[in-house]
Amino acid sequence: MTDKTIAKIVQRQLKWYIAEVILLWLLISLGIVLIIAGAGIYFYIGKIVIIEYLSTIHAHRLAISLVKMLHNFSKLLGIVFALIGVVCIVFALDRLALRKAAYRMAVHIRDLEG
Repeated sequence: MTDKTIAKIVQRQLKWYIAEVILLWLLISLGIVLIIAGAGIYFYIGKIVIIEYLSTIHAHRLAISLVKMLHNFSKLLGIVFALIGVVCIVFALDRLALRKAAYRMAVHIRDLEG
C-alpha cells in the first residue's frame, strides 16, 4: 500500500517538474518586467514638462494641487511596482530551489526502486 502511494507521488513529481519550472521562470521574467516598469515610471515621471512648470507657479489652485498629487502618486506607484517585482523574483527563486530538491529526491527514489 505504501509503495503504491510513494510511487504515485514520485511519478507525479517527475511528470509536472518541467511545467512548474517553466511557470516559475515566467514568474521571474514577470518580476523583471515589473522592476523595469517601476523604475521607468519612477524616473520618467519627474521629466514631464508640466510638472516642472507647475513647480514654478505659486498659485494654490485645485488643479495644480491635484496634478502634484498625481505626480507623487505615480512616483509611489513606480516604487510599488519595483517592490512587487522583487518579491515576485524572490518567491519564484525560493520555490524553484525547493522544486529542484524535490525533483532530485524523486529521481533518487525512482532509481532506488527500479
